[in-house]
Amino acid sequence: MNWKIALAVWQFHSRRVTYYEYLAQYLTHTRGQIVFKDIFWADTKKDRFGGEPRGILSAEWAERYESNGANLALTFEGTLPASEVSVLRMAAGSDGDGLIQAFKDIARLAKTSDNIRKEIISVMTVAFVSMGIALLMLTVFPIFALQEVRGQFSFLPVESWRPSGIQVLNYVEGVKAHGVFYFIAFVLMIYAIVWSMNNVIGSLREWLDRRIFFYKTFRDLKASLFLAQMASLTKKRGNITSTLEPALAMLRDTTSSRWERWRYQQVIDNISDIGADSAESFNTPFIPRETFQFFRDISATSDISTGFTSAVDYVDSTLVKELTVKLQFYRWLLLGVSVLIAFTVMSMTTGVIQDMIEATKSFYS
Repeated sequence: MNWKIALAVWQFHSRRVTYYEYLAQYLTHTRGQIVFKDIFWADTKKDRFGGEPRGILSAEWAERYESNGANLALTFEGTLPASEVSVLRMAAGSDGDGLIQAFKDIARLAKTSDNIRKEIISVMTVAFVSMGIALLMLTVFPIFALQEVRGQFSFLPVESWRPSGIQVLNYVEGVKAHGVFYFIAFVLMIYAIVWSMNNVIGSLREWLDRRIFFYKTFRDLKASLFLAQMASLTKKRGNITSTLEPALAMLRDTTSSRWERWRYQQVIDNISDIGADSAESFNTPFIPRETFQFFRDISATSDISTGFTSAVDYVDSTLVKELTVKLQFYRWLLLGVSVLIAFTVMSMTTGVIQDMIEATKSFYS
């Protein structure tokens, strides 16, 4: 993939939901009688999307479609998210109605995925910005503040400073001596947190997912996406019915996250032990207990696919909204903590200035 295609993929990512919905509507109105090659080439024309991300990708898709035997999954592979392409892979060979439903499911899956990604990125951004503000106020600000104070009170010997001023002086000297290490530690901490989200597994991760809010929230949001993926992958599409194990294996093999592969394998192992027809196969720490109980109850009255679909509706209408409210609270909490640290440091600086004024009066009295 050249840089031009890679750039188009990045630019098109936020518009793909509209594209899926367009294809579903177009297939509906043409009763499934559609040649995708013609759509792709049409979108490359200047009066449509020529030169734009969709037009650039359409040219690539048209060439792939002609060379791979009209396989949509292979056509889109690498240019659209793997979890969404996997739905088309499972729908391969289905009739027109199956493809229509597949694109509708992909559109819904993409919306859920984007919403979850936005929430995760939003919280992580606020967390890192808050930590950055706190770090600056605890390191850089005292250095400049002390420099200004020393300039204003250069006539006052250090021996005549009050204890608060001496404490700040010693603190700043420590920051200057070890500031580089503080910065490196901060960067490594951020990297470790980001890396751990998709790589730490085992008993430590089970504890983190249960006890630490940030990891628990990440798990809950990813579980919501997992349910949406399974609802799409196990749904009967026209003349094609997907089974659980191939769907899970496809999800496991197409994700780059070590943590997700580990979670998917837990379910696959359960299926091997319990069976694919039992909702109990999904009774793992990956899916929140309340969500699993709802999924199990619905599956008991219908089938696994209906259980997944109902669980997605339940999660969208209740749990995701609750998580969003909690995330908003923690965003404000993190910002509040950083503001509190800034206010405290500035108040201490003001106190030092007052003490310096008093020390000056004592020095000249």
